[in-house]
This record gives sequence, C-alpha cells and structure tokens, in this order.
Amino acid sequence: MIMRESADSGRSVSSDSGRGHLQAVQRALTRAMTALVIAGAAALGAAGPAAATAGYHTRYWAAPGVDARIAAYALTFIGRYPYQWGGSSPATGFDCSGLTSYIYRHYRLAIPRTAEGQFAAFRRVSRAAAMPGDLVFFHDAFGYVYHVGVYEGRGNLVAAADPDDGIVLETIWSSAVTFGTLTRPAGR
Repeated sequence: MIMRESADSGRSVSSDSGRGHLQAVQRALTRAMTALVIAGAAALGAAGPAAATAGYHTRYWAAPGVDARIAAYALTFIGRYPYQWGGSSPATGFDCSGLTSYIYRHYRLAIPRTAEGQFAAFRRVSRAAAMPGDLVFFHDAFGYVYHVGVYEGRGNLVAAADPDDGIVLETIWSSAVTFGTLTRPAGR
C-alpha cells in the first residue's frame, strides 16, 4: 500500500493504484515468461531428443559443487525403488541409465536416456580424475556400454542393478570401465 499526504486535508490516505499496477505488470511478465518456456519446450520436442540434449557436454557446465550434490542425491535412491528394465521414474522403477538420467535431470542437466547415449555425451576422465557425481560406464572389449552408475568415490557407485537387488551401492567389479563427466570442463 502506498501512503501519501492529501493536499487538502493534511491527512495520510492510502492508494492501492500503485500496488495494482505492480501486480498487473507481474502477471503480464509471468504470462510472457510462461509462453517463452512453452515455446522453447515445443521447439525442442519438435527437433527430437538429440537436440534437447545436444551441447551439454561441450558448452554448458553445471554450477560449482553440483557433482557432490549429484552423488549425495543418488545415495537417497538406494533400497527405495525397484529395478525395472526401461524404467526411468520413481513411479515405474529404474534401469541403470534411467536412474542416471533421472538424477542428472534433477539438476537440470538433460542427458540421453540410454547408457550408450550417455557414454557418447560425456567427456572422458581418468579414474584418478573421477569425482563423486561423475558416471561410471561398464563396457565390453568391443566398446559396447552395457551398464552405468553414479560414481560415489573410493571405487563405489550407485546403480540400478537387477530385479533382485534394485538400486544399490556397489563396488566397481570390472577393469573395463570408463569415467565420464558433465559437471566440469576439460582441465578441471
């Protein structure tokens, strides 16, 4: 409420006209921003999933410290949700790449849905340079990626393992792994 002194009586009177104008401007800005978000989402949807995730691994980096938050968030899934092949939400359960894409999406990092797609999108880092929150990709001798999880450090990762175990903290059991990051640019 805006208070001003009346010229003819010397009393203070209120004016809601300033507040009403401000609220009208705020509503108009909210409508305009909503329209832009919807238009952007529609454009990405029309361009296909590859366009929606393109560029994250080369141009856009997460805020400082998000890698540790990703690792901590991944731990909250252990034992809470079942393994479901093709699953990518708490409602359906998760497979390995569905879990990693869901966790990264929580931090506004859109990544491909499959382990192979994620492997292609992430920048490789050495085991020594890997940090909690990075992804660990398991692959065969020919390079086919068959499993992925969120690295927790000390040789452990969170992953949707199988129907019997669900989401677990597991030890990296193979030497045929590659670590990948989206959370920091090369050289960091």
